Amino acid sequence: MDASYETALAIATDPSTTTQWRDEDPTVPPITTQHRPIFHTFLASLDSPVAHDQSTWRAITSNWLSFLSATSKYPSSALAPNRKIVQWETGPESNARRKKRFQDDARVRFSVQGAVWRLFDSTEALVERWPAQARLLMNRVTDGESATPLVSLMETFGKQRRWNSVWSSLICFLLYCHEERGSLKEMGLDLRSNLQNDLLDIQNALITEGYPEPGEDQDSGLVEQEIGSFILNLLTDTHATSRTNPLMWWMAVLVRSSLQQGSDDYISRGRFNRNILPMDLDARGRLDALLYYAKVFLLDMAFHTWEPVPKTQVLEVQKDLNIVDNSWIGQFSSERPACRPDNRTCDSPAWKSILNHIETTFAKYLGGQEGTAMRQIILYTHDAITLIISISISTEATSEYFSYAPSKRSTPTIANLIFFIPVNPISSNPNTRFFITSILALLAPGHGFGGRAPLPYRLKTLCPNASLSNYPVLFGLF
Repeated sequence: MDASYETALAIATDPSTTTQWRDEDPTVPPITTQHRPIFHTFLASLDSPVAHDQSTWRAITSNWLSFLSATSKYPSSALAPNRKIVQWETGPESNARRKKRFQDDARVRFSVQGAVWRLFDSTEALVERWPAQARLLMNRVTDGESATPLVSLMETFGKQRRWNSVWSSLICFLLYCHEERGSLKEMGLDLRSNLQNDLLDIQNALITEGYPEPGEDQDSGLVEQEIGSFILNLLTDTHATSRTNPLMWWMAVLVRSSLQQGSDDYISRGRFNRNILPMDLDARGRLDALLYYAKVFLLDMAFHTWEPVPKTQVLEVQKDLNIVDNSWIGQFSSERPACRPDNRTCDSPAWKSILNHIETTFAKYLGGQEGTAMRQIILYTHDAITLIISISISTEATSEYFSYAPSKRSTPTIANLIFFIPVNPISSNPNTRFFITSILALLAPGHGFGGRAPLPYRLKTLCPNASLSNYPVLFGLF
């Protein structure tokens, strides 16, 4: 590295520099010890250069550094060299042209961030209007029968903006690299034509609307519309891979970064001026942010793709949704009003129809359609994390179970332990139910190998029809 690079990096990463997050806690680790094996297994399961190729990873971290520098208060051509596909002048870049390039990069980033905030806020606020029956379906697809109704983040502004950032950073980074020569492909991302067109549509919308500023209090416009379309295309892609779907690719980037040790990459560790990502949101928090807003946007999509017969049922549901008073949202230091009785029983034909459509939509894109990005992410991360939580909850029952001699491990203790299967929040998921059933079965007496055989052999003996290669997460837990 030359002196100019080192100097520019030192200025941008000075310990006293301000990031976008004034209350950022530098002591939060990128990933917890408990979650490390799960995310490691998720990364290992991917057929992606992001997960396994060092040159691809260097390109990602280099381009991320370039993006941060170009949109920071102290942009530097040493950190963000001119690689634009469209060049407005020949020869070395002039100081005036360089200044204009950085101004344009920053304008795009902050305009898109503002559009994301407006889009996410308006879409998320609508969640508050839905009755508990609908919001329960939003969580049941991932959390099982003991799920509780989803609650919006509209009264937790700090957390809301942090979770927004996981999405806005992806979109802003993609737009930046889309204008850079070869950046996307060198980072292991080969966008399909429809997603490339989505990025072009966002860029054209920015030009059309004059790059609206983040603080502008306005209704969602063309930029928000194009960003929303892009997000839905990511969520409904039924042939998603980490090579072609930016959402899966981004999850791989976030996970690999959290697992890395050593120097700062400013994705999961380190302090960089105006960093769009908060460093105190760990890998689990970033997963939760992706999943939460996937649910928010799928609910909105479900409503707009609902085609009831007769069509007048739409008016009935809209009328019931509009009963809810959302006037508290957007007020300074706003708090959700005290819980009020909800008299909507949702037992009319119209409500039964929309609830069925919501359930079908969520099952398709989060539950049953394994080709979607979020389904794959859920299968290898969220479900396994929930399994760990369920195991920790049942620690007392497990300890009691092992306090008995093997021949007496039955009746009261095994009953207490197995109790967690039907009430476990993920037990309705057949993939993760396999994990729980197998672990509990391993504790049961009478199998003849007494726990001395290797775990894969014991599982194969207990579950002869199971393909263990389909459950790599299980081996990450032991």
